[in-house]
Amino acid sequence: MIDPRETDRDAYLAAAIPTNYTDREIVRLFTRGYDRYVVDNTPDRESLLSDLEQFGTAAFKSSQRNRPLEYPFVDEPATLVLLATLSTVCVSEQPRFEDTPPRRNQVLHNIRELFATNLLALVHEYDDPSLYQEMAEVLYAKGPSQDGPHPGRVCTGVKPMPEFDEEETADTESDLYVEIPMAAASRKCLARASSEATSADETGKIRTQVKDNHLFVPLDHLHDTYRSYAKRCFGRLQAVQDQELGEPQRKWLREHETAITERTDYALEIGQYEKVWKNWDRGEQVVRLLQNAVRSSPQTQIGEFHTAQELSDALEAYDPENEGEKAQLEQLSNHRSVAKTLANSESHRAVT
Repeated sequence: MIDPRETDRDAYLAAAIPTNYTDREIVRLFTRGYDRYVVDNTPDRESLLSDLEQFGTAAFKSSQRNRPLEYPFVDEPATLVLLATLSTVCVSEQPRFEDTPPRRNQVLHNIRELFATNLLALVHEYDDPSLYQEMAEVLYAKGPSQDGPHPGRVCTGVKPMPEFDEEETADTESDLYVEIPMAAASRKCLARASSEATSADETGKIRTQVKDNHLFVPLDHLHDTYRSYAKRCFGRLQAVQDQELGEPQRKWLREHETAITERTDYALEIGQYEKVWKNWDRGEQVVRLLQNAVRSSPQTQIGEFHTAQELSDALEAYDPENEGEKAQLEQLSNHRSVAKTLANSESHRAVT
């Protein structure tokens, strides 16, 4: 059992690999995060709100989501977990996402990506190889179909291996390797140089090294693997936050959070729908909107030829089904914008 309130290392463990820990242990991680926003025994809600809004709006910028590991957004894992999960709550509470499954919500995906980047940056800064070892235990463990779990440790160390480096460099994190016994190894341990692949069928040179019946996986491969794990990891943290956060707290966030909502509004206003909804295909969405408007209007009919003015009239009379359609309608305000948009979507099978 760990206690994230008491030690830094426990806080890092609960934040980095929460799937290993109980709800109670994760709640203690949140408590540690909230404690930072208590001044003279009084919660400092304004400072917390300011920080979570800053985090939530930063998620819209790819430069923030992909920033170097040397520059974490915050300086403590419990704070990071708190800001990321509360930002997600603020996004989910926006009416526009009421009918949007989480998997289609690009803002949530971006927050999760920003969380993973900053968690790795914090772990890098903490500089404790044994913490990487615990992460590797989760990331490189055999799956249920791969002979079952290994009885011993999956990772027996994280260490520099100068003999594997092509050039002599100082002992920095880039020189570290994750040591995994052959008996515990899975396919997930095969790190490849993807930059060398010349086609979809070619996978690149294997970077994982072998010595003394152990595999040695470059540490940067652990970073990439962790980003994939972050979906499940962050989902675990978010589930506990959703369970613990009461309606009074949610109501307060709805009434006071503005920056993330305004940033989402701005993305829609300038037509950056892909920053709001995942797998957004503008041409497909425009055609679907027009089809819905045509079906709803007694003056138009699917399968018939209609002028841009007739389509514009149908759109003007159409009551949008969701926030996505409402945002698109604002971009199709007259027959000229309809004609221009259709011209840009002329390759779509439904546009003739």
